[in-house]
Amino acid sequence: MDRVAMGLTARSTSSPTKTQSRKREKRREHVSKSIQRRERKEWIRQRCAGMHKRTEKRPTAIEQTLSSRHGRVGRGKE
Repeated sequence: MDRVAMGLTARSTSSPTKTQSRKREKRREHVSKSIQRRERKEWIRQRCAGMHKRTEKRPTAIEQTLSSRHGRVGRGKE
């Protein structure tokens, strides 16, 4: 009985226990990870949108290579 009361008083006065602090740390890590994941997804989405916009403006790599090759072939035959 005395021991229980002492334990309770000690716990209330002292800093949180190891397990409690560890749990809090884990929760904080998880939250930060989820936030990072969300940010990464948004960034990828933005980048993809930018890529799409860019490709619409200029011809694709395959088209460029074909056109350049054709030009070279024509010059060679001249």
